[in-house]
Amino acid sequence: MIIPAFICFLSQQKPVDKYTLEYFEEHFVVRNGSSVLRVPLRQPKAQPLASIMYRRDQTFAVWDDRGLTVRKDKAVSSTRLDYIPTSPKVFPRSEIIRLLPKFRSGDRKKTAASLSGSCRLGTNAFFLVRWEDHAKTPWMEVLMKVDLAATKPKPEFVARLDRLSYATARVDDRLYAAADSLYVITTDGARWGVSRIDPVSGNKFDTTELGEAFDGILTGPTGFAYVVERTDYGSRVAARVSLKTESRTDLIESSGHMHFVDAKLPELIVINRENAEVLHNGETGSEITLPHSAAARRIGKHVIVWSPFSEPKSATLYDPSRWTIVAKWSAP
Repeated sequence: MIIPAFICFLSQQKPVDKYTLEYFEEHFVVRNGSSVLRVPLRQPKAQPLASIMYRRDQTFAVWDDRGLTVRKDKAVSSTRLDYIPTSPKVFPRSEIIRLLPKFRSGDRKKTAASLSGSCRLGTNAFFLVRWEDHAKTPWMEVLMKVDLAATKPKPEFVARLDRLSYATARVDDRLYAAADSLYVITTDGARWGVSRIDPVSGNKFDTTELGEAFDGILTGPTGFAYVVERTDYGSRVAARVSLKTESRTDLIESSGHMHFVDAKLPELIVINRENAEVLHNGETGSEITLPHSAAARRIGKHVIVWSPFSEPKSATLYDPSRWTIVAKWSAP
C-alpha cells in the first residue's frame, strides 16, 4: 500500500517549470511549455512623436505642428496660444510690461513652441505647453485644458508653472495623472522636485523639493520616476520617486556611474564600479557581475544578460530576485 500511495503523491506534484534559451536571427527566444517570448538584439529606435490626440465621440483635441487644435463635428480651430504670454490670467501687468520689449526684439517668442506633456482626466484633456526664446531655451510652461464634453470645447488656461519641467522633445510626455491630480517633475535651476496641481482649482502648482543635481531620469507607466542624482561629495544615488506621494526612496549609492535598465519594477540598475560592472536589483539588493561588453534586458518576469553586445557568444536567463540562473545559451 505504501508504494501506490507514494506514486499517487508524485503524480499530484506540479511539474517544475522548464525554460530554454536560444538565439535565432538576432533574437533571443525563451520557451516555457507553450509560452514563447522573444527579445531582439537591437531595440527599434523610438521615433519622436509628431502629435498627440484625445477624443470623445466627435470631439477631438490635438497637439501637432499647428499648435493646439480643437474639432467638434465640422467646427475646427487651431491656435499656437500667442495670446497666453500677455494674458492677465498668466502674468501681472508689471511682468507683461517687462516682457513686451523682449517680444518685440524676438528674444522671447509669444507663440508656443512645444508640448512638454499631456494626459486625460475624465472628460478633460490637459496639455502642458512650452514656450522658448530665440535660442530655443524654455522660458515658460503653461497648463491648458480642453473639456471634451463641452458644448463648445476650447482651450482654457489652468495654471502657469513657476518652475520648468525636464521636457526636451517637441512632443514630450512629462505630465502624469494619478488619482485626481496632475504631476510634473520640475526644477528651479538648483533643485528638483515633484510639482502637483489640483485641476479643479487650478490656481497654482505646489512643489515638493526632493533633490539637487540630476544625472538622469526615466519615467514610465508605473506611477514612479527613476532618477540618478549626483551628491556634493562626488558619489551618485539611484532613487525611486513616487509621483502620487511626492516622495523619494533611495535605492543605492555608489561612487561610479549608474543607470536604470528601464522604468519598471523591480528596479534594475547598472553600476560601474572600479573593477567591474554590476547589475543591481533595487528591490532585493542582490547583484551579479556583468561580463565584458554585456547587455541586460527584461523579458517577462526574468532578465536576460548577454555578451558581447553586438555579436553574442553567450547569454544567461536569470530570476532577478536572487539572480538565480534559469537557462543558458552559448554559441556553437
